[in-house]
Amino acid sequence: MLKKLLDLFGKNAGSDSTEKHQAQFKSTITANSMIRPHRNEESPGRSGMFEVIIVGVSFYQEALEKVCGNMREDGIALFKEATIVPYDDSPHDTHAVRVEIGGETVGHLSRKAARIWRSKMISDSISGAVSCPAKIIWDKGAFKEGSYGVWLDIDLSLPDSKPEINIARTVSVPVIESDHIGFLVNQLNRFELSNCKVGDDVGLWVAEGTREIFIYRQGSDYGEGKIGVCPDELFKTIRNAPGCDARIASIYEGGCKIDCRIISKAEMSERMRRVKEEEKAKRAAQEVKLVEKLRVDFDKKYSPKTTIKTTFHLIYHNKLAVGDRIYLDIKSKKYYLRYPRQLRVDLLNHAKEKIGEIRNREPVLRIIKASYNGYDFDLKVESLYGLYSQYDVEFDPCVGETFRYATVEIVPKKEGQDPIVKPIRYNEMLPNK
Repeated sequence: MLKKLLDLFGKNAGSDSTEKHQAQFKSTITANSMIRPHRNEESPGRSGMFEVIIVGVSFYQEALEKVCGNMREDGIALFKEATIVPYDDSPHDTHAVRVEIGGETVGHLSRKAARIWRSKMISDSISGAVSCPAKIIWDKGAFKEGSYGVWLDIDLSLPDSKPEINIARTVSVPVIESDHIGFLVNQLNRFELSNCKVGDDVGLWVAEGTREIFIYRQGSDYGEGKIGVCPDELFKTIRNAPGCDARIASIYEGGCKIDCRIISKAEMSERMRRVKEEEKAKRAAQEVKLVEKLRVDFDKKYSPKTTIKTTFHLIYHNKLAVGDRIYLDIKSKKYYLRYPRQLRVDLLNHAKEKIGEIRNREPVLRIIKASYNGYDFDLKVESLYGLYSQYDVEFDPCVGETFRYATVEIVPKKEGQDPIVKPIRYNEMLPNK
């Protein structure tokens, strides 16, 4: 759907319509007029560059139909004035930004775009709602019944930091002294910076496939917390360093300064050694707790009340068919207590060959506890199916492999007796004709 809508908004789609409707959004564009508080006047535009897509429009199709009137033919764009409203009370994101057209909510900025927009509001001392041009299109091909899509004409690019004020050296080029580097943050995100203070540690991350190093604040969630980008001149220095410690040296009206200390190879090796020791000690402590919990579970009296169904990946699928009887290979209590993370049960065919293993903790624990309480099991293959995975390799893009899976029904029974729980077959659940 996205690809099709992007094609519709391309240079070759509806260019005459764009020029026709853009007259209502004409204004003098300057560096400071890219965004402005919402007023009853012409909205700022960016020469028809509708590049910011609105998310969540599928939930507001009725509102868009109300705003636009009748559904339009494919590729015919409607131009409206949108209002961008910071929305702090959203239950899903306390930093959300919703988009309204004609007084109706029609969607939201994406999580990333919302944070960039709030950063621009802080930088330009703007609060409240802001107006901008919006482009709406009805696409019959997106879904079977068709749907609306909305793009905004706003600028989400972030400026570079300015030199520090009231200091003798007011150049913004990085300063490299011995093992220390001082630099200003480029593309500064003031919204994320508002969560920081001088002295806070920051993380530097080399973006794969680019010549950029991103700066992240500590404690931020995945995909959030990006303060900005390191200057281009420092890319090789930081990328080739064994490691570095970076912190916020100053926050001022013009931007943010970072102090970075390059870590030597010897110091980095010592740090990694300590980290591995700490992880090893933590893992050992976790295993002690896990062993104790398993010991308690294994010693409890347990009587299975239902059959156990589970699915496993077949190792030798050619020797298995629906209805075949298979067997469980359950390890001793001593084995599981010695290797608590190897909690699994092997599955064998009639020739006692391993055909797979159950690793799902819940059914494995039920099987092991039942076995230790004197239960045996009747097993039958209930279904077989395969999933085909294709590999995109340079020499042969059609190479692929089918992974086979089996669903097995495990019926507990006392050793030497008939099954305690009678399995319920699918055809027994059907109503009598």
